[in-house]
Amino acid sequence: MKGWLCYIFVFIKLVRAFSNNDHDVQHDSIPCIRRFCQHYFRSDIAMKGSLVIMNLTPSPSTFQTRIIESLNEDVTHEFSVMIKDSRKKHMNASHVSEKAQNYFMFIVSYEDVNSTVHQWRSLPTWNPMAQVMGLFTEVFDPEILAEQIRNVFDELLLHNMLNVNLMYRKAGTNIVEMITWFPYEGENCANRIVNLRVIDNCEYQVDPTNTSDINVVFNPKRKEKKIPHHLHGCSLKISSSVWPPYTYYDSESGEFTKGIEVLLVQTIAKVLHLTTVYNVLNETRENRLSSKLTPGYVDLMDGTSDVLIGGMDEDSNTRKYLSSSIPYYQDDQTWCVANAKPEELWRNIFNLFSTTIWSLIILVVFLMASMLYGFIKMDHKSENFMWMLLASLSVTMGLTTIYDPKHTNARIVFFIFLFYGLLFSTLFNSFLVGVLTNPRQKEQISNLHQAVAANLEFNGGTVTLEHFDAKDEVTTKARKSYNLCDNIDNCFYKLTFNDYLAVATSREHAMNSPVVPTSDIFCFAKADNIYTFSVAMMTKKYYHLLPQMNSIIRRVSEFGLLEKWAKDNSAATLELIQSSDSGNDDDDGLVVLTVGHITGALMIMFLGYAVAVCAFVGEIIVAKQISSSRRKSCWLFWDKVFDNKQYF
Repeated sequence: MKGWLCYIFVFIKLVRAFSNNDHDVQHDSIPCIRRFCQHYFRSDIAMKGSLVIMNLTPSPSTFQTRIIESLNEDVTHEFSVMIKDSRKKHMNASHVSEKAQNYFMFIVSYEDVNSTVHQWRSLPTWNPMAQVMGLFTEVFDPEILAEQIRNVFDELLLHNMLNVNLMYRKAGTNIVEMITWFPYEGENCANRIVNLRVIDNCEYQVDPTNTSDINVVFNPKRKEKKIPHHLHGCSLKISSSVWPPYTYYDSESGEFTKGIEVLLVQTIAKVLHLTTVYNVLNETRENRLSSKLTPGYVDLMDGTSDVLIGGMDEDSNTRKYLSSSIPYYQDDQTWCVANAKPEELWRNIFNLFSTTIWSLIILVVFLMASMLYGFIKMDHKSENFMWMLLASLSVTMGLTTIYDPKHTNARIVFFIFLFYGLLFSTLFNSFLVGVLTNPRQKEQISNLHQAVAANLEFNGGTVTLEHFDAKDEVTTKARKSYNLCDNIDNCFYKLTFNDYLAVATSREHAMNSPVVPTSDIFCFAKADNIYTFSVAMMTKKYYHLLPQMNSIIRRVSEFGLLEKWAKDNSAATLELIQSSDSGNDDDDGLVVLTVGHITGALMIMFLGYAVAVCAFVGEIIVAKQISSSRRKSCWLFWDKVFDNKQYF
């Protein structure tokens, strides 16, 4: 604060040194000008002071200097003053952190306004929604003055500065008047200057005996709001893509009918008495570029639209060109892949047990066959080992077999084997029915590491690439196979038939998209998100209705309406899915077994037949070769062993 005061005093001394007219007749009007500034300038925090940026004319007079002194001598010290000259380039002002609350300009002609505003825009303090006060330093004829005033208002309107008041001294009088316009007066909708109104005046009287004694007659009127609560049906132009659950589009009516943001916009329009006009965009939030060339952004910057919705979020690039509302919802950008499909039906029978269990079962069959073959030899029967192997398999599977053991040991072993076969066949049949009717799923890809290991192709929009920039090996591999989608929903639909695809999209959109049922997709857990973002509305830069919109959004959030709307959308989507599923199910809810379910069993049967045929042909060939030679077989050893009765 002290630094600014020193700067002001130094500047005043310089102006006085170069001024040739110390007796400007307009000096007498300074008390009125000070009263106007005190009444209309904003000062939110008196201790800190509201920043006032004052622009001088190319040849500043002592009259301008005295006004600066007058504001500085205010005992309340409500203002911090920054003095500018539009002819000179401003030094680095990055040390000034707060936005300007007030602007003051000395006007010789409306032609000087453009250069002044351009300098304001170049400062980090730029705030077009601030209070603007202008003072005509010359006295004009009424016709010329009216033209000058309208031209100044038109020039400032081009820069979206609506809160403007201009002061001038009426020719031939001691009256200073303040004139302004109201953006929504009558049928106006803040797009043109219609009616100009004198809202205040101040009369000063100089004591002839003491010229320094000036009497001021100033009865300020109650300040009217430039932006009223009732906007009498002015249009609120909205650009939006079809992006559930934020926006739903009814193609029959040609309107956005529901969705979190659609309902929010409808609430804002109802409170402010606005009429919504929608413009449907072909692109989604996933493909918005961080550039002013994106169609949705062009709509905002050229004035075609006032607001952009559709699950948008603000980043450092969009902040350069657009403004945004306060955030009101949270969403995630994540990877979605196809849901793990059931194993092929023919593999169901092999999925009953693990490889280890299957190996033990086969081993038991061969061991029991060997034992039974030994008992057969002990009884001097002629059945061969293959016969006993089939008998052992029959017992294991709970099937009928013929065997009449004579010895007690053999009967005990066979009884135990029968009990084992009973348990195994029951277990086998139970598992078989369960697996056939409820097939097992393939392994679900649930994180980026698994997706890269499975050589998945990655698709998504430009938004994802901006954040998908980690330097680790997995992310680098994923970026190499990343392809941009012109239409995210089209790529999203490919998940229904492509198991080797991962699509980056909004989690809320994925869970509510009508393109793909949620049962057909799997989105990574929140811990594996690409990033999390806050949803907000994009608006034109420094949109004048943004403060009112933020106030309504804040109240809607406090009342919990956004959560309610989100739940209603989810419930409607779930009901639609359930009704669709119920129409596809059988009436009795039973799973009908088809040939596909038993394909695996048929394959085993035909494989067994093929092995049997090969074995039969092999036996014929071997029999012919060994018919004339001595029998050489490993079974000769077992014949000698089992012929010796002392072992049993």
